[in-house]
Amino acid sequence: MTLSYIWDQFKKVKEESQQASLHDEVKLTCSKNNDIDLYLKWKNEPLTSIVPLTVSYDMGWNKHSSGNAYNSNSGYSFVIGMETWKILDSSALVKICSICEISN
Repeated sequence: MTLSYIWDQFKKVKEESQQASLHDEVKLTCSKNNDIDLYLKWKNEPLTSIVPLTVSYDMGWNKHSSGNAYNSNSGYSFVIGMETWKILDSSALVKICSICEISN
């Protein structure tokens, strides 16, 4: 089993989980607003339907081992649905470009 296979499986599970969380968030938001028609429209055509969601965004950089400086090269970001408190989207962040590092 290669590292790229494991990474691909990780990304697949992450994307499926976030899609399920988004579905739950939209359903709960539409139910709360008594707008089941909007939910059904979104469910059938998610790319062309807009559902106004309330979300929270969190982002941070990791610390180095000193614990005092936020000078690590990696970080994270999350979009969290305010109805379900589930993660709707996430990303890993890096300050170093691997292409630039190779050329140096």
